[in-house]
Amino acid sequence: MDNNYNATPVKPAVAPSDPSIFVFGLLSLVLSVPIVGFIFALVARNKAKKLAVQGELTGITKVGKILATIGFIINLITLIVGVAYAIFYVVYIVFLLGILGMSEMAIPFMFLF
Repeated sequence: MDNNYNATPVKPAVAPSDPSIFVFGLLSLVLSVPIVGFIFALVARNKAKKLAVQGELTGITKVGKILATIGFIINLITLIVGVAYAIFYVVYIVFLLGILGMSEMAIPFMFLF
């Protein structure tokens, strides 16, 4: 019988978990202000990427990464719609100025500018 008393104990494999990934992912989804949402989404995705190197993401960490991805997409859509609205508004003002010119008809509409 061979007894090996000098063996070092083996740590059980623990799935990586970081609740801050979930928090940042949730904040990126809830705060749909494009700049803030992008920052939170990128922080969550970078933390998840670093943690994924250690092993497969599970549980709340995986949910946080999914929320960060959804938040990133929603913030991107919000940014595109906001820029499109700003362009439309500028074109509208230029069109209005072109039609009204500097005539007497423009005086009642000066509150728009």
